[in-house]
Amino acid sequence: PPPPRGPAGYVVAPVGLDALERDLAAIAERRFGGRDVRLLIAGHDRRAIAAFKVPGAAPGSDVSALPLWGKLPPGAVWTDKISVLGPHDEGGERMIGAIETLPDLGWAVAIWRPEPVAFAALDEMRRRGVAVAAGALLLAIALAAFTARHVTRPILHLVAQARLIGARRWREIALDDAQPARRDEIGELTTSLRRMAADLEQGEADIAREAKLRGDLGRFMDRAVVDAIVRGEHPLALGGKRATVSVLFADVVGFTPLAESRDAERMVALLNELFSMLTEIVFRHGGTVDKFIGDCVMAVWGAPIPQADHARRALAAAEDMMRFLETANEEWRERYDIEIRLGVGVNSGEAIVGNIGSDKRMEYTVIGDVVNVASRLEALAAPDQVLVSEATRLLAGDAFPLRALGERNLTGRKTTTAVYALDPG
Repeated sequence: PPPPRGPAGYVVAPVGLDALERDLAAIAERRFGGRDVRLLIAGHDRRAIAAFKVPGAAPGSDVSALPLWGKLPPGAVWTDKISVLGPHDEGGERMIGAIETLPDLGWAVAIWRPEPVAFAALDEMRRRGVAVAAGALLLAIALAAFTARHVTRPILHLVAQARLIGARRWREIALDDAQPARRDEIGELTTSLRRMAADLEQGEADIAREAKLRGDLGRFMDRAVVDAIVRGEHPLALGGKRATVSVLFADVVGFTPLAESRDAERMVALLNELFSMLTEIVFRHGGTVDKFIGDCVMAVWGAPIPQADHARRALAAAEDMMRFLETANEEWRERYDIEIRLGVGVNSGEAIVGNIGSDKRMEYTVIGDVVNVASRLEALAAPDQVLVSEATRLLAGDAFPLRALGERNLTGRKTTTAVYALDPG
């Protein structure tokens, strides 16, 4: 029988926010030159968590009086996914700001700048477009009386293209074949317009691509890993490489019978709550969520960024998952009339890590026997039990209370495997 359970609880410790504020300052310097920009991260009670150049926004201070909150819809809460963008007045100055909530953390991230600064690039683009359009138009008028129709037509075409550039209607611009053989002023003007349109479109595409990449990767990876990928330190290309990793599988024990006897929508809501917290625990310990398989989650440590202590991180995450269930089940019994029990398997070893799939649809994953053994250990685990391989035990050392269970036969393996149980700490 399992050992008697003592009272459950959490230990609360203060966490310094200096690193988060330094990150905000670094982002402001890298993206905006550190000038004329304000960044703020606030909790659900609208108290500052970290800020950059926001007067009076020390960590823990009340920032509910800031004018930018007026852009939020009435009754907005941080547990909802909200993204707003628009102007507001601050101390008599017109500002352009954006707010986006992070429901999993209960945070809101806000950024705002003076309107002239925010629209400086757009204004410059418009001025250049208008200047080119005006120049092309004046040139067309001056030459109309002295040139034949075959000269007037390309000039009018350039005027139309300049207007499309000024309106940022990239898909409608047709300059590639406008004047392929001309070597006069019209040909030079066409070439300049083509380059300007390409540069402006590429700039917008780069910004959109980076934003989408961060958003997509942020659902599966820790923020430090996402930043490294966006910086190009870990390119998202097909292929893989060998790495020593620790793999964790956490599966809801007996979920199928539970789901058959209960409302499907309520079970999906419960699974979403469970996976949200398990994902947060994986991120908290520097891991990557590899995939969700039905009612099971697979996580990995040691890739794509190497971690010397990947085994300890994986076991610490497993411990936190069990502690979380002790508290969460009290609420789930009241709301869903159900208790969730997890079986967890952890294994360490060498694997192939990288992007598998095609150029149009790829998946970052881990492949190798280390994954198979972790999955078999999870299948062998009893409810509320964490089973650990010999390889993980050796890498983790004496940092965790591991109890030997002897040699076990795992499905699909010819030899037996030494198995250990991670006892509650």
